[in-house]
Amino acid sequence: MSTTSTYSRFAKAAARFCGRPRVFTLAVAVIAVWILTGPIFRFSDTWQLVINTGTTIITFLMVFLIQNTQNRDTEAIQVKLDELIRVTQGAHNALLDLEELEEESLHVFRSKYQALASAARAQLSRGDREAVRVTPKEVAILAVFKEAKGVPVHRDFIRRSVWGDVKVGAKTLDVHMANLRKKVNRLDCQITFLAPDHYKLLGDWMDV
Repeated sequence: MSTTSTYSRFAKAAARFCGRPRVFTLAVAVIAVWILTGPIFRFSDTWQLVINTGTTIITFLMVFLIQNTQNRDTEAIQVKLDELIRVTQGAHNALLDLEELEEESLHVFRSKYQALASAARAQLSRGDREAVRVTPKEVAILAVFKEAKGVPVHRDFIRRSVWGDVKVGAKTLDVHMANLRKKVNRLDCQITFLAPDHYKLLGDWMDV
C-alpha cells in the first residue's frame, strides 16, 4: 500500500468527518467552554495561549487535508467532463484539457464562446426564435470582430487568427465571410469591406 494512497484515504475521511454537523457543534462547544473558563483563569495569557495554539495547529493541518480532497475531487470532475465532451456529437475535443492551458489560450476559447452567446442573446431580444447556426470557423471570425471592438480588421489578421499557421487561399476566407454576412444580417448587423483589405462589423449585437 503506497503512502500516497494512505494519505489520500486519510484526507478524504478527515474532510468528511470534519464536515459533519456534530463536529461543528463540538467545535462550538469547545469555544463556549473556553469562554466560560475565562473568569476562572482570570483571562490569563496561558488561557489565551491554549485556544490560540490549538486553533492554529488544527487550521494548519486541515489546510493540507482539505486541499488534497479538493484536488482529487476537481480532477475527478474534469475527467467526467472530458468524457462527456468526448462522447458528445459535435463537441470539440480541443476543449478536453482547458484547465492545463495558459491564460492567453483560455482567453481565445472564451472569446469564441462569448461571441456565440452575444449572438444568441441578440436573437432572443429581437424575437427571432429560429437559431442562426454558425460553423466553428465563423465563430472564430466573430470572436476576432468582438476583440476588435468596432475597429476595422485586416483580412490577413483574420486569416491568421482563425486558421493559424495553416495556409489557406484568399477564396476560403471570402467564402466564410460571404456566408457569415448573410447570417449576421438576421441580427441587424452588417459586415462591410473597407479598402484596403479590411473588414468591419457594424451593429450592436456584441453589447446585448
